[in-house]
Amino acid sequence: MSFFRKTFLYSSLSLLAVQLTAQPLYRVSAEGVDSTAAKKIDIQATYLKEGSLATFSSNVSTASPGYLARLTNDNISMTKVDSIQQLFYSVPRTDVSDGSYIDLDISYSDLLLPGSSTITVQIDGRPLKSIPLTRESSSRLITRIPLGSDDVTPGFHSVTIVKHSTVSNEICSDEENPANWLKINRSSAIFINTNTTLTTNDALKNYPFPFVEPSIQDEMYGAVLLPDHPSADLISSALQIANYFSSRTATKRPTPIMTESEWIRKDHLIPAIALGGMSDWSGPVKQMMQDNQIQVQSEQLSLDTFAVKDQKNNDVRQLLLVTGTDAKVVKDHIHLLTEKDFVDQLAGNQLVVNDLPKAANTQTAEKPVTLESLGYTNITLDSMKSSSERITYSIPSFWKLTGESNLRLKVGISSLLQNDTLNEKSSKSTSIGQAAAANMNTGLTVIINDIPKTISLEEILKAKKEDDSYLVTLPLAPYLKDNKTGTLNISFTAHLNETYNACAPKTNTGKWIFIDKNSSIQLPHEVQQETSFKYWPAPFVGDQGLNRTVFLLPKDVNEGMLSQFAVLTKDMTSQASKDSAITIVRDQDPDLDKKLKDRNVVVIGNPNSFVSLQSYKDQLMVNPNKGQFHLADFNIINETTEYAAWIQPSIWDKERVMAVFQAGEGNKKATNTFVHANLLQFLNNEQKSSQVVVMSNSGEVLSFEMKSEQLANTVAKPAGTDKRTTALLWVTGFFGVVFLIGLIWFVILLRRRSKSR
Repeated sequence: MSFFRKTFLYSSLSLLAVQLTAQPLYRVSAEGVDSTAAKKIDIQATYLKEGSLATFSSNVSTASPGYLARLTNDNISMTKVDSIQQLFYSVPRTDVSDGSYIDLDISYSDLLLPGSSTITVQIDGRPLKSIPLTRESSSRLITRIPLGSDDVTPGFHSVTIVKHSTVSNEICSDEENPANWLKINRSSAIFINTNTTLTTNDALKNYPFPFVEPSIQDEMYGAVLLPDHPSADLISSALQIANYFSSRTATKRPTPIMTESEWIRKDHLIPAIALGGMSDWSGPVKQMMQDNQIQVQSEQLSLDTFAVKDQKNNDVRQLLLVTGTDAKVVKDHIHLLTEKDFVDQLAGNQLVVNDLPKAANTQTAEKPVTLESLGYTNITLDSMKSSSERITYSIPSFWKLTGESNLRLKVGISSLLQNDTLNEKSSKSTSIGQAAAANMNTGLTVIINDIPKTISLEEILKAKKEDDSYLVTLPLAPYLKDNKTGTLNISFTAHLNETYNACAPKTNTGKWIFIDKNSSIQLPHEVQQETSFKYWPAPFVGDQGLNRTVFLLPKDVNEGMLSQFAVLTKDMTSQASKDSAITIVRDQDPDLDKKLKDRNVVVIGNPNSFVSLQSYKDQLMVNPNKGQFHLADFNIINETTEYAAWIQPSIWDKERVMAVFQAGEGNKKATNTFVHANLLQFLNNEQKSSQVVVMSNSGEVLSFEMKSEQLANTVAKPAGTDKRTTALLWVTGFFGVVFLIGLIWFVILLRRRSKSR
């Protein structure tokens, strides 16, 4: 019997060895904590029918009532006899009670004459209060100014402070007197007596509120919600919504994207816009749909609003459910929620759209970069305002300038100013030298990147004329040289040959210089296609948005990865002139190789976690077989590498390019993170043709170039199994043979035993 037991034991051990060696080679370590073990929020959802009134918790609701904000972040000085300062504040979208006010904190010179020195405060151009400037309160004067109902309506409002002050009875000398000053202190603040709730019967009219509330504290208050196992189409739709939300914030805040299970397990309830098909949901959203019999047919898209209450703390948040028959319908019509022309038409609490408008065609001819396209209007410079605001334009990092760059101005000159020039020339009492000097004192100064260039009026009038404007061209090459930021800062100052009179107020004399909003910045360029990060995000992005680019995602994704994915795509497409649809392929999708053929590919996450990459490991530039990320051969410490990105010819098409973004060995959250904002900022400013960029735990970001032969070798090797895989196959085969021999020997002995009986 002992012999039979030994034979059976050896056979069993052989079978166990086969099972162990046959485990997937690409398995990734799981999270240390099971997310399903987290406590769920106890919620109650109420469906809002058309016209029904609902009360939600406001975005600024806190333990203490009211909303307090600074009027200015820095102290502001006001000098001269008359000066004006404009400040702004924003009122949250919430119910507001009486009792709002401005606390204006000022200091001023104790030499000001109290009888003739005052400031007047205006709200949106309406005078609200005038304050005398007495010597007794000059060190600090805090004045509380009550606000009316018109002053606290939701949105932006302006505060204009008009100062008139003198230090003597000789007003002509007060203009330049340094003792004539007033300071608005940074402690000046506005208090809005907000309630903790907002009542509305038209939730869609306020979209994208409450998910986004520009210039109010955090600005980003909501999230995009997806089913627990979202399809590629739904992830693409979520990214478009997330990018739209981010673009609505002044600080370009990232938009969280999370799954249904993650949303219900947050530490507090947040507003959410939920995207999905009829059968995609499995948790509380599915229950909401069933309880309220939400149904769609064919190509319909349904928008339904719910008031979701946290039973523990009584917070009530909005959930906007966007439903199609399947994920493709949602993706095809998500532009209804991202394009301004359609968003402005949304109204009500629920909406079923049958005839969905088509998305705008993104493949349009390239438009010139004009002042208007940059968000600026016509500029008029006169005696009342002789200088313009600064105009800022960031040259896309994926552009390579190829020709002569110019600033082409369309300049208008008032007839009175032109007549003055002609009169100066024709006047018999004026010498030729005096006339020339007068003409040289009249003109336009253009300041580009802090370098001034003055164009005399005589030069402007000699320029080519188009309609009523003169076409003035300034070469930009001197201002772009050694400009590593790729930014153009432009401002204008007019010289009208007028002597300022401090004794008399400024008046409009009818002399002006006009700069048309169709003035343009001409930058001949090409989009580079090289395999490096020098012109990132090219070649993945061009002028029209994503350029034949596909994003390869792991089969399973979570909140951290989805939210970072939104940041990456927003960063890549923010400089393009048009938005474009985001194409996503998931690991192990059918016909994956075919989908990635003739495409630029961005791989999201550690290559070891992708089944589809296992047979291509020999073609990857960075060897993933030595660990999560191995660059010791390039003087990089693997153990302190937190994030890394690398670019190489695509393993699916050598005529295309692929990039990989992944966490490094020094990252403790490697399963749900793959990129950092500092790394993306570095890529946007990269000046050399690097193929690998790493960020260490210290925050240092480094880049280096691969040698040309190293880069070529990434596509020279045929796809196949690596050495470790081959070795494991030999081990598997060996133990398999041992198991079969043991099994056969066991059967033979068993038969002999039967015959002997």
